[in-house]
Amino acid sequence: MDDFEKALVAEQGYLLRYAKKLTKNADRADDLLQATNLKALRFRDKFEPGTNFKGWVTTMMKFTFISDWRKADHIADLGEHTDNIIAGMLITKPNQHVRLELQDALDILAADHRNDRGRMVIDFELGDSYEEIQARYGFAYLNTVKSNMQRARHYLKLFEETGRGCNYNLGSRSEPERVAA
Repeated sequence: MDDFEKALVAEQGYLLRYAKKLTKNADRADDLLQATNLKALRFRDKFEPGTNFKGWVTTMMKFTFISDWRKADHIADLGEHTDNIIAGMLITKPNQHVRLELQDALDILAADHRNDRGRMVIDFELGDSYEEIQARYGFAYLNTVKSNMQRARHYLKLFEETGRGCNYNLGSRSEPERVAA
């Protein structure tokens, strides 16, 4: 018996306790220990002598447990409701409304060519960062981008709630003047 096998035998008690902690079942713990021992022997050439053997084999056991758990058929334990659960997982709810709402927002903003704020909000919602928007629109300060986006969100919220827009004086910090749609 070489040093690797001696180290593996020496850790069996610890590994069995750890397996029982993971599985909470003695039979499954024995199976997990056996699978871990086989993997350790199969991948013994990957172990670097002088490193933490106990940590190496414990990590191997943990990942074996996780892999087995993911492969397990947990849905079968649900009984007669399995079909409904599987069907619910397969259903994709329609998301056309998101595209329509985005198109409505684009139409609103296109009608008001003076409102770059709304375009910034859309750029942000489509994944651009504040820094990218700052560079694109030529703002000197990042806070300017954030405050303009906050005003644009207020504009869009007001339009959504009332169906009426508001007239922004882009240089003013006062409340927007409400106008009929």
